[in-house]
Order: sequence, then structure tokens, then C-alpha cells
Amino acid sequence: LIENGDVDCLICRAPEVLAQEWEFIALQHDRFAVVAAPDHPLVGKRSVSLADLEAATWLVTPSSVAARVAFDELFESSPQPPSTFSVVTASPTMVWALLANKGLLALLPTSVVQHLLDGEHLSELHWHTPRAFADIGVLLPLHERSEALECFVRFIRSYAAADGGEDLGNVVESNGIAD
Repeated sequence: LIENGDVDCLICRAPEVLAQEWEFIALQHDRFAVVAAPDHPLVGKRSVSLADLEAATWLVTPSSVAARVAFDELFESSPQPPSTFSVVTASPTMVWALLANKGLLALLPTSVVQHLLDGEHLSELHWHTPRAFADIGVLLPLHERSEALECFVRFIRSYAAADGGEDLGNVVESNGIAD
């Protein structure tokens, strides 16, 4: 889509490789968080250890999802992998329902669960090593942008900054080189 010019822009995570003549403007930082229902026994702990996490039962995402890769990396050196729930899902509604009712933990991007954390439907555990995740932003051509696209980019940059985030618009990469 990008190479053919079939799209004006994409809202996506920062690409590992940037297409020639395109740039990425970061709008929101993201990271993985260990989350659970507010009444989970580990939520009240001041500090959660790796042993606590290994002893818990986890809701995991499918292996093709970045959160599953992060989960596997978290426990790759554990002598005994943690127990996982028999349902594997990436559905936000299913994740919330299962975490709320089954006493499970999940490792998920904060961008996916922030509204549930804000509404106190889920809680983040005090785990000392949050893992960064690629920024979310807009991928757009370097040249020949329409006025409508420029207006849209100004809007989403201001919206992202007003939504409690910082204005990350100055973190721009063009063809992999920081401006």
C-alpha cells in the first residue's frame, strides 16, 4: 500500500524499516504492563517478584501477537514456565472478562488497556521492569502531502498531546535517520 501510494498515511507502530520517501512521527509512547483484576492478590503488593509472576496463572495472547513474544521473553530463563489459562485470545472484551473473573494475569500494551486501568476495571501490578514497546504514530510521505493530510496530522498531534501524552511530534524519523 505504501510503495504503490495507495494510502495517504498509516496510523501504526514505529516500523523497523522505513520505506524510502516516508517518515514516521511518534504520537504516543507505549510499554507492556502486567495487569489483573483489582481484587487479584498481587495487586496490593508493593513489589511483585519474578517468583510471584512465575507462580501465577496467565492469560496469553496468540503467538503471532507482540504481547506473546514479550511474555515468552519474560519467562525464557525460568526453570518452570508459568501456568497459562486454556483460552488464548487477543479480543479486548474477552481479555477483560477473563481477567475480571478468573484471577489471571496478562502482559499487555498499556495503549490497549489504559482505559480499563483509568476506569479501575483492571490494575497494573508493581513489577519493576516494564518492557518498552514501539511508539504509536503516523507514517506519511515526505513530499506531496495534501492540505487535508497536513490538517489531519496537525489534529492528531494536538489530540495526542492533549490526551495526557507529551507532544512527540518532534521525534521524527525520515528513512531511519533522526531529524
